[in-house]
Amino acid sequence: YEVGVDAGIYLSKYQKPTEIVPGLRSKTIWSLTDLDPDTVKMIEKLKENWPTILAEGTELKAKESRWMEDKRLLESGSWDQLSFIGKSVDKNGNPSTQSICSVAPTTCSIVTGIPSAFCPTCTSKWSVLGPNSHIGAHCGPTNARLRIHLGLKVPEGCSMKIGETLVTWKEGDVVVFDDSFEHEVWNNSSEDRMIFILDIFHPDLTESQKKEDLFKIIL
Repeated sequence: YEVGVDAGIYLSKYQKPTEIVPGLRSKTIWSLTDLDPDTVKMIEKLKENWPTILAEGTELKAKESRWMEDKRLLESGSWDQLSFIGKSVDKNGNPSTQSICSVAPTTCSIVTGIPSAFCPTCTSKWSVLGPNSHIGAHCGPTNARLRIHLGLKVPEGCSMKIGETLVTWKEGDVVVFDDSFEHEVWNNSSEDRMIFILDIFHPDLTESQKKEDLFKIIL
């Protein structure tokens, strides 16, 4: 990786996205004070409504059979995700935004009210990591976005390592991080872990940079 950093292919040992937008602040964990006021208001609404977001996700898990079973990064166990914003929505047999939002109106109304959630590589989704599961170390595709995790159902024994930082989720609270840094996830419990995931623009992007899209499909 040192050669890649020296050559400008990687930003650091742990930050290795496919797309690098130069000049953006690089750090693993972000605080709400780093974000614009509209995004902070949206995050506060997510936190206030987390029991409803959990209930809507649980209902979708029971009613909607087309959750994406993600095995590309899975080392063990099971990992299912359901998106209502993103390039995979309503394609290749995946459910549409309308069908998901008919079951999850509260979640959708909060998220779709902020333009930042519709960045070119952004997704909004519920993520269920099964018992005794491990998602291997990986980097997101670009440093042009940040990722928000809202804890919904978090049993003991769940954690995520971002770079060299180990974090855990709390039900009703958020972790804001740069997923272009290498990260790895564990659920060492005997229960499902459910979180809600929301991507937003990196706050340092210019308006013209926000319109750029180098990716044809990001799941």
